[in-house]
Amino acid sequence: MEEQLKKQIEELKAEIKSLDTALLRSQVAQDVAYELAKRARQYAEGLEKRTEWLESRNAELENPKGGHYDSMSWSARIVFCIRKMKRPLCLQEIIRELEIMDKQDEMKYLCDNHISVTVSTAKKDGRLQIFKIRGTRGGFYAVNEWVNEEGKLSDKMMWGLL
Repeated sequence: MEEQLKKQIEELKAEIKSLDTALLRSQVAQDVAYELAKRARQYAEGLEKRTEWLESRNAELENPKGGHYDSMSWSARIVFCIRKMKRPLCLQEIIRELEIMDKQDEMKYLCDNHISVTVSTAKKDGRLQIFKIRGTRGGFYAVNEWVNEEGKLSDKMMWGLL
């Protein structure tokens, strides 16, 4: 009988040990879940701030410099044009948009070469990034906000190109 009690005690000790291990695992899992939820909340708050900033930026783009589009430099007009279209544009699309946005009289003295030089200057100044896609002619110009830390175009903007 004594041996039976010892055996039961050993079984109970083993069960207690397994329960302690399970409890510890659940506490660790709970701590990890809490930390992940905290990080997700912080990320969501960051996204909300970024969204607010982008919405204010879009409002500014719809009405540049208080509505004085004519006072913008050609480089600034090109950047404005790309931001307004909300996707990277190739040179021909930029030219077409500028023709629409500007009065036809102003575009008469501008040739494609002038706009091409201005786009290249904006690229050299770091205001624009160029992205080439295999199978297409030329490149697509994007503003720096659409480029990630690795120097690649964001996935959302890449879908805009395809």
